[in-house]
Amino acid sequence: MKFTRTEWEIILHRLEVDDAIIEVLTDADFPVFGPIALEDAIYMLKMNGASRSIFSDAELLVLRECCEGSTWFAGTEDAVATGEITRGQALAYHKAANSLETKLNVSIPRA
Repeated sequence: MKFTRTEWEIILHRLEVDDAIIEVLTDADFPVFGPIALEDAIYMLKMNGASRSIFSDAELLVLRECCEGSTWFAGTEDAVATGEITRGQALAYHKAANSLETKLNVSIPRA
């Protein structure tokens, strides 16, 4: 599974708040990985995730959380209204989010 530059932008936005990802994934009723394994997975994704196509189970869990916990689209409409991004760029991000949802079997919040 490879990610496009636009897909990776969406992932990286959440990946930058690694403490939030670790908190969410370790506070689960039945955590699958401990904080150290998650820290390692996040580190590896930040270092070379955009250029890889094979991921560990911990990395896949982090990637899914990056999508499901995403706040990427929270300010999209305002960004278009103020000219920070174009309508075309906003549509490209929605298309990338659709693709991520399919690739990772997740739902990305759009509001």
